[in-house]
Amino acid sequence: MTKEEKFKQIVEDGLEKEILPFLQDCSAAERKAFVPNLKKLSKYYLDYTHQNGNWKQRGNPMQALVLKRAHFVCYNRKEYESSGGSWSVEKDILGEILPWYCPSWFSDYINGFASRDFLPTELRYDYILLLEHQGYLEPQPLLIARSLSRWIFENDQHGNGFHPEKLTANKVTLEAHIWHMFQTESNIHAANRWIWVDGKQLEKGWLETLIAHCEAGNISRTRLLQEAVLASNRNFDKNLSGWFITLFETLQPADDELMALQEELLTLLSSPHSKVVNGSLKAIKSIVEKNGFAVQSFLDYIPVLLSSETKATVTLALQLMEKIAKKEKAYSEQVALLAASAFLQKDDGLQTRAAKLIQKFGKPENPEIRDAISLSAGFMLSGPRELLVSYMDSNMQGQEVEEQEVGEMNLNNFEPLTRIKDVDELVFLTAQLFDNNQSWHADQFLDAIVRLQDTIREEDLEKFAPAVQRALKFFFGDWRSGQGIVDSMLAGVFLDFILLQAKKYPTGNGAILKLYASFLGKSEKNKKVWEEHGVATTFYTDPDKYTALLYQPWNFLFKGILASLRAERERIILSTPTHLPHWIDPVILIQRLSQCQQKKLELEPMDLQISLCRCWLQEPSEAIALAERILQGELKQLMLFLLEPDRKPTGPFLLQEGWMTAALLKRPDVLYPELSALPYLDKPLVVFTGQYNWQTKEEEYEYVNYEWTDGKMKDVKAKAIRKVIRLDFPEKNQPKEETGLKKIVALFKRAKLRVDDLPPLMVEYMKIDQTFLSREDFDMRRLHGLAPGYPEPLMAAILHQCLKENQFTGETDKRAVIALLQAYYESLVRLGEMGHLFLSASLLCSDKTAATYAAEIWIRDHGRLNNKLLGEMLGKHQRIEFAPMKRFTDLVVAKMMSVSASANAALEVLLDSMIEQLPKEPVRGQKKLLEIRTELGKQKKHGLN
Repeated sequence: MTKEEKFKQIVEDGLEKEILPFLQDCSAAERKAFVPNLKKLSKYYLDYTHQNGNWKQRGNPMQALVLKRAHFVCYNRKEYESSGGSWSVEKDILGEILPWYCPSWFSDYINGFASRDFLPTELRYDYILLLEHQGYLEPQPLLIARSLSRWIFENDQHGNGFHPEKLTANKVTLEAHIWHMFQTESNIHAANRWIWVDGKQLEKGWLETLIAHCEAGNISRTRLLQEAVLASNRNFDKNLSGWFITLFETLQPADDELMALQEELLTLLSSPHSKVVNGSLKAIKSIVEKNGFAVQSFLDYIPVLLSSETKATVTLALQLMEKIAKKEKAYSEQVALLAASAFLQKDDGLQTRAAKLIQKFGKPENPEIRDAISLSAGFMLSGPRELLVSYMDSNMQGQEVEEQEVGEMNLNNFEPLTRIKDVDELVFLTAQLFDNNQSWHADQFLDAIVRLQDTIREEDLEKFAPAVQRALKFFFGDWRSGQGIVDSMLAGVFLDFILLQAKKYPTGNGAILKLYASFLGKSEKNKKVWEEHGVATTFYTDPDKYTALLYQPWNFLFKGILASLRAERERIILSTPTHLPHWIDPVILIQRLSQCQQKKLELEPMDLQISLCRCWLQEPSEAIALAERILQGELKQLMLFLLEPDRKPTGPFLLQEGWMTAALLKRPDVLYPELSALPYLDKPLVVFTGQYNWQTKEEEYEYVNYEWTDGKMKDVKAKAIRKVIRLDFPEKNQPKEETGLKKIVALFKRAKLRVDDLPPLMVEYMKIDQTFLSREDFDMRRLHGLAPGYPEPLMAAILHQCLKENQFTGETDKRAVIALLQAYYESLVRLGEMGHLFLSASLLCSDKTAATYAAEIWIRDHGRLNNKLLGEMLGKHQRIEFAPMKRFTDLVVAKMMSVSASANAALEVLLDSMIEQLPKEPVRGQKKLLEIRTELGKQKKHGLN
C-alpha cells in the first residue's frame, strides 16, 4: 500500500489517532503530494447534504477531525485559510503538532485573529504567553490587548468568574501588557457586559480592577493617569474613549497631577466625543487659575468649543473664559472678542452668558469686538441683542435675516434624463446597473433594451461579459452593501435579456454561455436545468422573493417587458422618466400614447399607471393642446381629464386602472359620480389615498422578560405601556358604504366583477406586508419614484412600519425614513394630511439626520405646508409626551428658527397650533417651547425680521 493509499484509508476510516503519527513520518514533499487528494476528500466529506430532513456534513465527526488535522500539516497558508481553519488555536491539538511541525506563517496567522470581529475563545491570554514562551508565537499588541481584556473574567477550567488577582501571576502583565489595552482598541470597557456569576450579572470590571492594583502599588499611578488621558483621544469609538475619561475622573487626580498633564488635557479639547471634551474641561476648571497654566493654548481652542453642538461644552467653556478674564487682565479683551462666537448657538441662556461676558470685559469702542458682533448680529436673539445695543451700529439693531426663496414648482427645476443612445452606452450602464448608484438606472436600462435590442450584433455580446459575471454572482447570493431587492430583480431581467440575444447568434455566443455554464454548474440542480434548457433558461420567473407587495409594480413592469422581448412584440415604455429623478414631461407622455395608438400597440396596465403617477401636472397648457390635437378616443379623454383642473371624466371607461389612477392624482378627496361604475370603488377610498384616520395614544402591550430563577434563565411575561401613532387601517376589502339612489345607480352600472378578482391599483401596493424590513431602505428612492406625484400611501406605510414609536427599532428602519425624506425633498410636490403626519413624526424621531432632513423640508416648503395642521399634529403627539420635547425644541432652535421672515411667521403659526393642543398641566420641556414662541414674538415686535 502506497503512502497516498494509506492516507486515503486513514481519512475514510476516520482514524483520528493515526493521522498525526502518519504525517509526522512523512517528508515535507510527501505531505505536499497529498494536497490534491486531500482537497477532493475534503470537498466530499465536509460538504453539507440534505439527510433525513436536515442539512449535515456528509462525513462523520471523526472524518472531519482527521481532515482538519491534515489541513494544518499539509496545506500552505492560503489553502489552509480557505479551508476555514479556525480550529487550529485549540490547545490540545496544537500541543501534539507544534513540537514537530510549526509552519512559518503560524505566528502571523494567529496574530491575524485579533483583527477579526470575534477572537476565538481558545485564544486565552495565558495560552498566548505559553506559545510565546515556547517560541511559536510573537504576539502583537492588539492580540495581547484583546485576549487580556477578557482574561480576568475567565475561570481556569470553564465558565466565567471574576479574578483580578490573575494579573499578578506574570510580571510582564502589569509591567507591559496591560498598557496595550490603552494603546489599541480593545474591549476593556465592556468585557464584563454579559458575565453572570452565581446567578447575578457581574457589576465589577476593569475600572475597579485597575484602581485596586493602582492603590496596591502594582501599577504606577502617574502612568495610569497619563495613559488614561492619551487613550481618551486615540480615535477609538465614543464608548471606549468615554470609558477612559471616566477612569481618569474616578482616579480623582490632584491639582499638581493635573498641572503635569495639562498639555495632554488640552489636546482632548479637539476630540469628536463630547464626554471626553467635557471631562477635560472639568479637569481644566480645577487648574485654570493656577500659576503656570497655559492660558493662550487654552484660548486657541475656544472657537471650536463654542461651536460645539453640546450645550454643556459651551457652558463650561464660557465659565472658564470668565475665570481667565477675571484673573488675567491681559486676556480680558481677547476673551470678550472670542465670546462673540457663542452667538451662533441659538440658545437664549448661552447667548445671554456670552453677552454679559462681553459687557463685563469688552470695551464698546473696540473695533474688533464691534466687527465680531456685527458678523453675529443675524443670529442674536432679542435678549442678548438688548444687552449689547451700545456695541452695535444703528443699522445693525434691526438687521433682517436674508429671505430664502421657496422653490418654484416648475419642471425646469429638474435635469432632463439622458437616454441611452447606442450599444456601447448600454454596456457602460450595465457595468453599474446592480450597484444602486442612481435610482433611475433601472428605467434607463428597460428603455434601452426595448429600443436597442435589434442593434446588438454578434461581436457585441462579449462586451457584456463583465456585467453578466457580476449579475450571476449577485443572482446566486453575492449581495453587497447598498444593494436592494430591485437590483436582484434587475440581475434576473438582464440575464434573461442576454440569453435572448445569445439565442440569435448560436455560433458567436460561446464565451457568454461559458459564464452561465460555469456558475450554474456549481449546483447539481442548476446544472441539470442548464443542460436541459440552455439558452432557453429563464432567471426571472416571478420567484417568491419578489412577492412582497411593495415590489409588485416593478415585478409587473419587468415581466411585461420580458414577455414583449420574448414574443418579439413591439413595445413603447410609457413610464420611462424624462426628467430626474422620476418625472415625465406630459408632452412626451402624450407623444408616446399617440405612437401606441398609431401602431395599435396594447397598453400594459401597470406601465400606464406608473406613467400617470410620474406625470408632471403643474404646467399642463402645452400638453392639453397637444392631447386635443393628436390623441383619439378614450386616451384623449383620460389625459384631458388628468390635465385640465375642472374637467369631468367622460367615458368610455375601459381603461379602469387608468381612470382610477387619474382620479386619485387629480383630487384624491373627491368621488366623481361619472366613475361610480368602477369596481374599485367597492373598496374604502383610504385604501388608495393613504389618508387613514390616526391617533397618538398610550397602549398596554405584553412582552417577554428574562429572569434568573433557581439557577436557570426563564421567560416571564410582563406588561408595559407604550406611546404610539396608530393608523386606522380598514379591514381587508371592507366595502364602502353607499346609500339611497347613489347605491341603486352604482349597483346597476357596476360590472359583475368581484372586488377580490380586481388587479390592484399600483398605489395599493404601497404597503408593507412583513413584520420587518429587509432591504427596502436601499430601494426606497425607487419605490418612491414609482409615484413621485402621489407619495402619501408610501409615507403611510413607512410611518406605520418605522415611525409609530419615538425610537427606531433598527438601522434599516432609520435608513428607510431618511431615504424617503431625501426622495420627497427632491420631488417638489404638495403634501396632504398623511404627508403632514409623516413629516410631524420625522421632526420628532430619534435620529438627528432624519429629523434634520424633515426640518430642511419644512424650511423649503413652509410656504406650501399647512403649518396649522402640522402644529396640531405635533401638539397631539406631545400632549402624551410621545417624544422628548427637548428633541423638538433643540431642532427648532438649531434649524428652523430665524431662517427668514416668512419662516418665522410660519413657525409662529405652527407653534401656536401646537401649544393649543397641549394639556393644561404642562408637559416636560414645555417651558422651552414657550420661550421659543416668546422669542419669535419679541423679534417680530422689534422688527428684527
